Amino acid sequence: MLIYLGKRRQEKAMGYVVDFCPICRELTEFKLSKINDPDLSYGIPLATGATVGYLRECVDCQTFMHADPIRYAAFANRSRTAAIKTLAEATFPRAYKYHGKRLQLEKLIRQSPHTIEEKLRVELVAESFETLAPIVERRMSHFYLDTQMLIVAVLGLLAIFVLPSYLGLLSSSLAENQSTVSLVLALIFSAILGWQWKTAPRRYIRNAIYPRIAKALKILEPSEDELSFALGIAKRDGKHIGKLARMDELMHLFH
Repeated sequence: MLIYLGKRRQEKAMGYVVDFCPICRELTEFKLSKINDPDLSYGIPLATGATVGYLRECVDCQTFMHADPIRYAAFANRSRTAAIKTLAEATFPRAYKYHGKRLQLEKLIRQSPHTIEEKLRVELVAESFETLAPIVERRMSHFYLDTQMLIVAVLGLLAIFVLPSYLGLLSSSLAENQSTVSLVLALIFSAILGWQWKTAPRRYIRNAIYPRIAKALKILEPSEDELSFALGIAKRDGKHIGKLARMDELMHLFH
């Protein structure tokens, strides 16, 4: 008997904390999760497994990043009404002091972004790509049906199994060749679905990543050289965000 054994990482929510989000460019509320690596049998978890890390996901922009739970004094329940300062006092009392220099920098950026020295501007632009890179890597590591692919798949199944019978009621010749009609429809929708699958990563970048890049960098109004440098670093490091993002589309976000 063959038994499939493998590992699939699971996230277990620990609570909510306050920390700095480089995409929102301020202290925000984060959902803190523990990442476990359980053993599986037939895809069913046999045990919780070892803890392999921690993630914090920004409640505002849904960007996740690695977390150090030791940093926090406590984990709070989700409160949509509590002020960030109040939540910080409960979960990360040193937050404003710990991120003091960065918060001062963000204040200066809001007041006069073009007075920031060029080297620092380049680092800030590159930081956004570096922060978002793990999200793209996780998305690319799994097979994923996006909305367009799901619609095509559903329409394809309906067309293959329902349309030939309906056409057969309208034409006796089509009724005699229902299997051929089904085969042709299957080939057509397979080709369409294949194209949708091939273009899915670019759709993901446009729909999920570009809005975050725009949110993080709009205030800086990055130049083409700054964006090109950041994109070049991502490409050099072999990150999918560097391969999928396009300069012309990035420039269109800001100019």
